[in-house]
Amino acid sequence: MPVIIRRLTVLAVAASLAATILTPPASAADTTTDLGVTLTWGDGDLAVAGGKVFVSTGDQIVVANTQGQPTDSITGLSHVAGLAARPDGTRLYAALAGSNEVAEIDTATLAIARRIAIPAHPCPTHLALTGDRLWVGYGCAGQWQGGVLALDLSAATPAPSAFGRRHYDAPTVTAAGSTLVVGESGSSPSDLIIYDIAGATPVLRGEVDGYTTTNSFFRDVALTADGGNAISACWVPANFINWNTTTFASVREYGGSTYEGGPR
Repeated sequence: MPVIIRRLTVLAVAASLAATILTPPASAADTTTDLGVTLTWGDGDLAVAGGKVFVSTGDQIVVANTQGQPTDSITGLSHVAGLAARPDGTRLYAALAGSNEVAEIDTATLAIARRIAIPAHPCPTHLALTGDRLWVGYGCAGQWQGGVLALDLSAATPAPSAFGRRHYDAPTVTAAGSTLVVGESGSSPSDLIIYDIAGATPVLRGEVDGYTTTNSFFRDVALTADGGNAISACWVPANFINWNTTTFASVREYGGSTYEGGPR
């Protein structure tokens, strides 16, 4: 759908610009490359790792270089949703909503290094990574089976550790520093739930109440590098809001959208 395609295009252009800045060519012109990706609503994510750009679509991950030129694909997957990459670029993690697994992929060889089965936590959809802990937002749409779990990637066989409340469907997750933010994506009004993850077990820090703020259907949430500020995008209100993750107060609002569905 247009919202997701627009987001993927912007991120791909950003990756291309970053590569251009690092290695300026003698002359350069803006280009647009069709990756041949067709997305349906709720599908599609993008990650950059190991000098490659990864785009999830359907049952595969399309691989491109940082100039946006398709180079390969990773197949044998079932409904790939969210992606997350290690900071050193060596590993990519993919949420496989169709098979209730998380795939760990070697970014150099594009081989699947291991599959982490989470059968009791259906439809893994959103991923966030801090150190060796992978945070997974799971839940099939409209079934009140959604939630968040943690996987310890340093373990030979990571065991899912679920925590927090139940959700209508898969909540968004994002993490940075000692902060994890969970956004309700399938309900109106919607809360932002904030955890402290400095210790071995997540501790609820507080939340941005959806009834008070009139937030509905969080599409995505980003965190500053220190975890001190969260920037949300949801259907209502149709703009971006910066939240302080300690006081839970709105710091500022900006941007906005004139297209249906709000920013993402």
